[in-house]
Amino acid sequence: MTLYFSKPESIQLEKHLETLKEAPLSFPSLEYARAHYHRDFVEFKVGQGDAAFKRAKVSLQAWSQFNLGWTFAVPQGRRLAVCINVMGLWVMAPHRMLDLRESPRYYRAVLGTLKGNPLSGIEVFEVSLSPFNEVMVRIESFAEPQGIYKLFGWWVRKMQLKVFQSFQARMTTTTIH
Repeated sequence: MTLYFSKPESIQLEKHLETLKEAPLSFPSLEYARAHYHRDFVEFKVGQGDAAFKRAKVSLQAWSQFNLGWTFAVPQGRRLAVCINVMGLWVMAPHRMLDLRESPRYYRAVLGTLKGNPLSGIEVFEVSLSPFNEVMVRIESFAEPQGIYKLFGWWVRKMQLKVFQSFQARMTTTTIH
């Protein structure tokens, strides 16, 4: 776990991610995470048509679901540093992209947590354009707190849900419409 006493700069996080090039995942496999970890799920409509789909896709590709002021993300290749402000301290949660699927009507990115992340598991971010031209965003997580965070498990999961809900509110009220 990496803590910062002030909001870290992107360059600091990029350097830290560089040291995690060979870092292992913090869980045995995708199947294990899906079978043994707690599932959180949110799905919501963000608009209609191709233009709304493209905007939602770009938003997910830019990791804006994490850019909420009290949390933000810095990508580096297939790795991602998510920083969360916790009572004045910034906690860095490293991830690695495990899967990326894309088509003209669908985009999906799957992140896995690396050692040192407060959570252990996967997060799935999807946007799709339905046959009825509805743009749907889906976020799914199979995760459990790890290490010292097990003592505060309810709180860690509450923060994760807050990220999902904040992103949902922002997407449905400002970004897409």
